[in-house]
Amino acid sequence: MQVTPIFHRMCQAVATAKYHVYVFEGGSRSSKTYSLIQYFIHLALASNKPRRIAILRKKGTWLHATVWHDFKQILITMGILGMASINNSRHVIVINNTTFEFVGLDDTQRLHGLTCDIFWINEAMEASKDDFDQLEQRCAEFAVLDYNPTAEKHWIYDNVCGRSDC
Repeated sequence: MQVTPIFHRMCQAVATAKYHVYVFEGGSRSSKTYSLIQYFIHLALASNKPRRIAILRKKGTWLHATVWHDFKQILITMGILGMASINNSRHVIVINNTTFEFVGLDDTQRLHGLTCDIFWINEAMEASKDDFDQLEQRCAEFAVLDYNPTAEKHWIYDNVCGRSDC
């Protein structure tokens, strides 16, 4: 699998077990989304540990048009689509014992009480601090945020980036 420096940085950072939140800031076409999808597929393939990973974005329609689509395309490119169980109506993909749930932050019924081992908010600047706080409370392992820097002031800079576990 051909990977990028972002993939390697994610692997190295997780291996240290020092962090609870991983933040990836970069411009459009910087490979953040693609690299993080590769990382999560690699994680699922490398471990039989049961995990629930929530992949989120502010609106479900945006998430399904971007990350959901890209995730399935990467499975095809890697030649492992047949190893995945895909539920297109619920937007769930299972690889080994890892369940990926693709959820819009606007789907309050599905978000209410959502517990997970890992969560990733794609385009996190669209999300609210409350969205992040609610997810973090119910997350067992770690969180990932990625975004294009579109604001000079934001709750991510004030409340996440400065943390010692980020």
